[in-house]
Amino acid sequence: CVRVMNNDLSETLRKFQPTFRGNPIKEYIRLRQSCFFSVTGFVRRMPNHKYRFQENITHGEDLLFYIELAVNPETCFHAITDETYIYRSSPDSAMSNLVGLSNGYETLFQHIRKNRCGNAFDLYVLKSKIFKIMLLSYLKKREYLQAVKTVKLLFL
Repeated sequence: CVRVMNNDLSETLRKFQPTFRGNPIKEYIRLRQSCFFSVTGFVRRMPNHKYRFQENITHGEDLLFYIELAVNPETCFHAITDETYIYRSSPDSAMSNLVGLSNGYETLFQHIRKNRCGNAFDLYVLKSKIFKIMLLSYLKKREYLQAVKTVKLLFL
């Protein structure tokens, strides 16, 4: 379970409880909240396997890491109910850097398409969710020109 709190940690904004069991590749690609929210996944290390984050992106590298693990059909996710993480929501967080977020999503999308991690419908769902996330994020910050430019995401 993840508790999302306000900037000064005085108020719980929401809780996130993963519910998924099994191989999460489709859940990750489709950005479903049933199993993904930042660091809700723990990895049992396999001997002689190198684990690395993509160093060329600043946003979405954690999701890409989990997708690369989940491509292995033996990967299995089991949700637990214990609170494992407290996330502080801050206006200055990395997620508020919308250019970095957009670039991260574009890199993620291209990686999934190039490596054929999902089928055409998975890519459609991912593209639609990225579009919605970015559009709403730009609108929330009143960056209307950038919101209009997010239409390019539909044509990646």
